[in-house]
Amino acid sequence: MMRLLMMSALAAFGGAVPALAQDANWNYSATSYLWFPQTTTGMETPRGTAEAELSAKDALENLDMGIMLTGQAQRDRWSLVGDLIYLDVDGSSPSPFGLLYSDVAAESKLTSISAFALYQVWQNSQHSLDLGAGLRAVKTDLTMTFRAGILPQSRIRIQDDWIDPVLALRYSGRLSDRWTGHMSLDYGGFGIGSASDETWQAVASLGYQLNDRWSLLAGYRHLQIDQEKDGLPYRLELSGPVIGLNIRF
Repeated sequence: MMRLLMMSALAAFGGAVPALAQDANWNYSATSYLWFPQTTTGMETPRGTAEAELSAKDALENLDMGIMLTGQAQRDRWSLVGDLIYLDVDGSSPSPFGLLYSDVAAESKLTSISAFALYQVWQNSQHSLDLGAGLRAVKTDLTMTFRAGILPQSRIRIQDDWIDPVLALRYSGRLSDRWTGHMSLDYGGFGIGSASDETWQAVASLGYQLNDRWSLLAGYRHLQIDQEKDGLPYRLELSGPVIGLNIRF
């Protein structure tokens, strides 16, 4: 199923290319980055809401694997953006159910592939604003373990995948010869079909241009997903600093 999600997102990404792209000059860039998020996993259970948290500091010790890449193709006012996130993290929190359980441990695996088409609606010599839309294919594998207290240990696992329609806004500004600022916001899901009830993401970063091709990036990223699987609502929040390296081709 995830392969189908990936193919659908990539097809939408390719289909957004204007017909002029066949004989036009496009500029390309790619960014590889590290993200150190505080991760909150929440689930509705028969006994109430349970949450497990992992701080940004602990993420370095508990991150089993993480892959984060962004690519962009740009021509005139059009931009095509692809983004990949894969995270596998573990966290735990005190039991929300008193002495019934000793604590709650969560393992969160997230794969997110986003594809956007953006159009520049405003610009001047230093600033620009883009609006667009796209798709985000998401696969989650969440396991929440309630460790034994008065009650014996129990476990809830949710495996889910879907595609969200997403609206996007992006701002870029040149602060000096070498410094740039970037902000982006997207919102989607809307509960359409199997899409999430709500998903949104915000990214703010500063870039420092090392030379004509290479730039360093540092900023902050937040991603939230509210979804429901077989009548069981759950939430995934990731929020923390990012650092990256960008190359222009």
